[in-house]
Amino acid sequence: MSTPPKKKRAKRFTSKRKPVNSAPRQVATEQTGFGLQPEVIERALLTGESRGLLEDYFGPENYSQLRDLARAAATRSVRGGPRVLILPGIMGSTLARKRIAKIEDILWINPIEIALGKLTDLELDTTASPYHALGVILLAYLKMKLRLRIAGFDADFFAYDWRHSVAELGATLANVIQRDAASHVSLVTHSMGGLVARAALTNSPQAEHKVARIIMLGTPNYGSFAPVQAIRAVYDVIQKIAKLDPWHSAQDLASKVFNTFPGLYEMLPSPEKFKAVNLYDAASWPQTGPKPRAKLLSAVKPVIDQLAPADSRFFLVAGGNQDTVTGL
Repeated sequence: MSTPPKKKRAKRFTSKRKPVNSAPRQVATEQTGFGLQPEVIERALLTGESRGLLEDYFGPENYSQLRDLARAAATRSVRGGPRVLILPGIMGSTLARKRIAKIEDILWINPIEIALGKLTDLELDTTASPYHALGVILLAYLKMKLRLRIAGFDADFFAYDWRHSVAELGATLANVIQRDAASHVSLVTHSMGGLVARAALTNSPQAEHKVARIIMLGTPNYGSFAPVQAIRAVYDVIQKIAKLDPWHSAQDLASKVFNTFPGLYEMLPSPEKFKAVNLYDAASWPQTGPKPRAKLLSAVKPVIDQLAPADSRFFLVAGGNQDTVTGL
């Protein structure tokens, strides 16, 4: 066989990047911990199955620690123990869609799926999204649940689709609390989860009376500057995700995906505390580059104004050593 011309070979092997929006849609076949359902991971920690895969997912040291915690928690009866629901923060729940044979195809957060350019499937537009919250991201939250169970608490996760409004998510949480067999339920919430909890208390008097305590871990009750950065495509998480995705830039992901999430807008800094500029007003934002959607901005204040105020059941734990925003 004759050797192909050098010019043709060069063209074939140096063309590594395709135009935006032309990402391939083939299904990834390589199995990783990111593609496993959360309950499968928790069960595997107990049985010792898929050890190598889970060591890659958690890291060897964390895997060993979680395995020991899982086994200790399994020996502890929590029947009759204080009931606790753990609410993750924004981006802290996995998002998946059902495939054939009830297989769940996890997109958030699965590096293989992101590398295939599929993150734009999470956009919220006028059609119903096929994606739903499947579970929480165990890398961040499993230790908390296991340690609570070892301490005798009947702890479980409340996963939610953090793309949606906290008002909608709060209504779902209120229904879960009402249906729970326990007479009282405490909530351990991280970041956005605290706002969802406040929305639940507003939504249902029955749920409000069943809530015994709300522990808030870094909840931005007056907003956060991280959503500002996310909408403008400079948030470090979006920057890192864009490095995984060869098909979309950080600006593409911000303007076509993250800027469509009502839940993100509802965490913007409150004009009550941040008076330099009204971030609920679309005209206050730069008109070049990624920018917020005026319709979603206008819907923020009515939602925030309806959140339940704090009372003696609320406990806030806020961290330090964070860079202070001095300009915007």
